[in-house]
Amino acid sequence: MYFIKYPLENPTAEDEFVIVATTRPETIPADEAIAVHPEDPRYGHLIGLRVRNPLLPGKLLPVICDKRVEQNLGSGVVKVTPAHGKMDFDIAREHGLPLEHRCIDDQGRMEVEELVELDGLERFTGRELVLSMLINRDLLVDCKSHPMNVPICIRSGDVMELMLKEQWYLDCSELATEVKHAVDRLDILPLGMRNEWINWTSKSEDWCLSRQSWWGHRVPAYYANFENDCHPSVWVVASDETDARNVIADKYPQYTLANLRQDDDVLDTWFSSALVPLVLGGWPEKFRSDFTENCYFPLSLLETGHDILGFWAVKMAMLSLQLVGELPFRKLLLHGMVCDERRQKMSKSKGNVINPMQLIQGTPSTETDKGATAYGADAVRFALLRSNVKADTVAFDMTMLTRSRHFCNKLWQSFKFLKKIWNNDAQVHILSHEYTSVVDKWILSRLSAVVKNVNESFETYDFHRCTNDLLDFWWFEFCDVYLEWSKHYFYPGRCPTAENIVSIFATVTDTYLRLLAPFMPFLAEELYSMLPLENKAISVHDAAYPKADTINFFEPHLDSQMRFIRIAACKGVERAALENFSELIHQLVGFRYDLVDTDKCNIPMRNNYLTLISQENCQLHMKLMVSIFFFQLKRRFLILFIT
Repeated sequence: MYFIKYPLENPTAEDEFVIVATTRPETIPADEAIAVHPEDPRYGHLIGLRVRNPLLPGKLLPVICDKRVEQNLGSGVVKVTPAHGKMDFDIAREHGLPLEHRCIDDQGRMEVEELVELDGLERFTGRELVLSMLINRDLLVDCKSHPMNVPICIRSGDVMELMLKEQWYLDCSELATEVKHAVDRLDILPLGMRNEWINWTSKSEDWCLSRQSWWGHRVPAYYANFENDCHPSVWVVASDETDARNVIADKYPQYTLANLRQDDDVLDTWFSSALVPLVLGGWPEKFRSDFTENCYFPLSLLETGHDILGFWAVKMAMLSLQLVGELPFRKLLLHGMVCDERRQKMSKSKGNVINPMQLIQGTPSTETDKGATAYGADAVRFALLRSNVKADTVAFDMTMLTRSRHFCNKLWQSFKFLKKIWNNDAQVHILSHEYTSVVDKWILSRLSAVVKNVNESFETYDFHRCTNDLLDFWWFEFCDVYLEWSKHYFYPGRCPTAENIVSIFATVTDTYLRLLAPFMPFLAEELYSMLPLENKAISVHDAAYPKADTINFFEPHLDSQMRFIRIAACKGVERAALENFSELIHQLVGFRYDLVDTDKCNIPMRNNYLTLISQENCQLHMKLMVSIFFFQLKRRFLILFIT
């Protein structure tokens, strides 16, 4: 921060100059005033006087007061340069000062005709020369370090320069009020984002519609010049050049048009995006005076990031209400920002940006680079959906991605096993035989529970609950328990009762793949094509989505009856530790029991036996294989069950 003397127009013995603090000495040639706080006792007597520009002594600057000046920052006096600062522009406009005089051009070079030695220099080189000139004139008092936020261009890394440009604006005061009241007609999730909607719509700032960019929709405005300068040039807003000429001919019939050109600026991308639901609905042709009958918005739900709520969702509602009188959506789901595994925002400068195509397809192998792992689209999709999308941030965890890929492999391998079983069955009927086994009833009950849970989670947009239920059911219940239990029907030879198991396989897999399809569309489609079912849909995505009322096998008491089986098979006890896994399940399904600590219950312990106590206080001793360490296994069972 530089402290610079601004000499008074009529100096006195007490006041010869005013010390102004600034971080932009190179913009001094464009100063239009200096400002102090109205309640600052140090400078109250100077308000209304004039000072001389330190570089252009012939230019006099008024001393004005404004409450936005911070008394305790720098010297308490700031220079007002409206063409090179937002707050300066606002202060100057309120005090009726000139606004357009600038000293830096669009190429970042000094533009000061009065100072030939400064004119044309690069702005930071110009700063050094300005400081040198101030020192030579004994006007530079001091220089201090001052931490501040400096806008940096993410592409070039250069310091960005605020420039005064003519722009097109939309008055949003009435529109914002209407959209604010419309919040009662919206279902916004998460619920806390309702307040964010209100905060955004409480702002009455004008919307800058124009951008100086190379791409986008050109602003539909035309600049007209008349022959012999018989009338001042005018702007005309029209749909095209022909329409603009017709408007000019109707409004200025007595003048001859000399030249007509369209504005080079383009519309703000959020303005164009906000028109999407209107354009898709056929606006403006389909929206006439009876629009309430013909209006068609394809969006019932808008899903977007909470960081662009005010830029897109609010603006979309604003334009739709203004143009057709209706909201473009009824529900608004706002997801968190996808961050890295440390929940830091992804950015190129940090080097933590993840290329989704690289995750899906991997990279080509070279002699020096073995290539990245190709996880596939379904694994990436599933991994993202396993996070709570309604949280403030969504951490993209590579560990979760690896697990999702393993789950895809689990699905594929289990279907390879099922395909072997279906090899001799050209057509399989769904539940064509009666099922009487408790294990059969249990897996169908669990299937019903998953269908119910997934549909309920869909309704509340808790996709992470959907994916967790789908993974747990297939991996830990269907594969680890039911498939293992059913193998003795097919090996070493196929039992007559195996047809019932095949029928249940068909029921479970058909329902499950239709349930899984939105989360793993490609793998579900491939596996669905393997199903030897009669009258199946042409595609899994064309099949009806399972609903709780159509998949109704729910028997909640079976969960209690199968509790130990799930713990033993799914929580890490090796099936090799049991002499006959299928036979064990067959014998135990009829018991209702709890696993207890025999030491605490004063129950005699038998070596190489695992003791279970039923709810009826009946002791069940299970003999273990010789190779199993009894105390290790006992401790493992107890910890798993008790925790």
